[in-house]
Amino acid sequence: MNNYQLNNKQIELMNSWLDEAYRQGYVAGQKAAENEEELYYPIHNCIPDLSVYQKNPDFDKICNECDFVILRARVCNKNDTVFEERAKELVKRNMPFAVYDYVTLMSNANATAQAEAFYKIASPYNPRIWYIDTEQLGTGVSYGAEREYIKTYVARLRELGAKVIGQYTGDWKYSTYYWQIQDLFDTLWIASYGKNTGTYDGVTLKSAEKTNKIDLHQFTDKGTIPGIATKGDLSRLTGNKPLEFFTGRKYL
Repeated sequence: MNNYQLNNKQIELMNSWLDEAYRQGYVAGQKAAENEEELYYPIHNCIPDLSVYQKNPDFDKICNECDFVILRARVCNKNDTVFEERAKELVKRNMPFAVYDYVTLMSNANATAQAEAFYKIASPYNPRIWYIDTEQLGTGVSYGAEREYIKTYVARLRELGAKVIGQYTGDWKYSTYYWQIQDLFDTLWIASYGKNTGTYDGVTLKSAEKTNKIDLHQFTDKGTIPGIATKGDLSRLTGNKPLEFFTGRKYL
């Protein structure tokens, strides 16, 4: 057997070749991963919100044909009975989602307790956005009092660690009762159905005259949702923020 020993110059040259080969392979791998990610996430223009009323969802279909999902976590001071089961299905499929709490706030103490309950049930699943749904006043509560309770709720939710907080409500209600507290929120989700045909019909949001924070518009409760047999709620982006804001994904 012949013994062959490299001299220092040859070793230095070989190491240089290896370093360059590694660098080129690493860069190529990064580009391939980026291209794969961009191709993997086409835009579907489908944003449903789901609660216990949508029965037997096909999560493979939902996650393949929707951009992101908004799950109801709580309603009227109670947990949505299917929230955790559905949140786990979305997490399993790496599907970005937001959460909402349909509140009826009765006092500052009640607002604090509801914010804590919302955070407790939803935080283990790392939702992208936290919405407080202000469709319904508590019994005997005025809008002026409710606005103060909302401030307490949002403050506590932020203290607990929620990073992006939004408000959901109807167009008329927002433009009448809630625009005064818009600075509390990072984003707004406003409902206005127009003719409610299941598709967006160009309805104008009056609340847009009061704020520039409306990033999501719920335009129907009669939409066709992939993976759901019954009709349901669909929303659209208004164009104020890109889809990346809601999902953290990259798109072509």
